[in-house]
Amino acid sequence: MLRLPKRMETLLLMTCEGDVKGSEIAESLGISRQAVSKTLREARARLTEIFLGIAEILNSDIISINVNRGFAILRK
Repeated sequence: MLRLPKRMETLLLMTCEGDVKGSEIAESLGISRQAVSKTLREARARLTEIFLGIAEILNSDIISINVNRGFAILRK
């Protein structure tokens, strides 16, 4: 499956939208700062796996991956 769970996607989008700190995200969602940190770490790892899978499916080389911003640059 080439999709992040909804919670991971939400946290990644919140961090990409600006200079939002983990503690601010935790407070707005009513969870601990540690839970935010762990979920973001897992989301970035899964996103990397997704990008690697897409590159393999497209038979492309990976030029760059930026999981903090959620993009990969591939070359065919």
